[in-house]
Order: sequence, then structure tokens, then C-alpha cells
Amino acid sequence: LPIWQALVTRQASGYRLTGVKSLVPAAADAELFVVAAQLNGRPALFIVEADAEGVTITADRSMGLRAAGIGQVELNRVTVPLSASGSASIGTTVGVIGAQA
Repeated sequence: LPIWQALVTRQASGYRLTGVKSLVPAAADAELFVVAAQLNGRPALFIVEADAEGVTITADRSMGLRAAGIGQVELNRVTVPLSASGSASIGTTVGVIGAQA
């Protein structure tokens, strides 16, 4: 199984994201997450606010990585507006969390 399993689905008013990602640097301090996803076979990026309904952030006490503030981010049917999405070009390195439609 891949490290990250998630779903992104198109809704009438935006997108719905569901999934879990571990080893996210500075997770507890983040205000926004950039979620990389494949939508309709093309790469896309989604901006998800850390305090959005359905986002859960927990500390991940990885040995030797405490200074990085590593955490686990769970997206449970998080809805983002259409304006929170953008296309990514090949070679884009922005993305904390990866997802696949």
C-alpha cells in the first residue's frame, strides 16, 4: 500500500478531501496545508486551512525528529472551495501532502 492513501472528489461547490499523512513537518504550527492530488489524471494543488472542519492534527513522536515538529494530518471529508485549487506543472515541488483521485 502507498504511504498516502486519500481521495479527492469534485463537489458542486468545490472539492472534498479524505486521507491521512504522517511525518508532516511543523504540522501543529501550520495555518495552511498544500495538498498535492491527482484529479482527472492531472496534478492539482489544494489549499486546506489547518482549522477547517474535518482536519485533525496529532503529534507524531518520531525518534530523533522532535525538533522538526513532525505530526500526522488527517483529512476527514474536508471541503474546500473551487478557489482553493490550482493546477500543478511537472516539476512542481510544492506540496506537504499527496493524494490521488
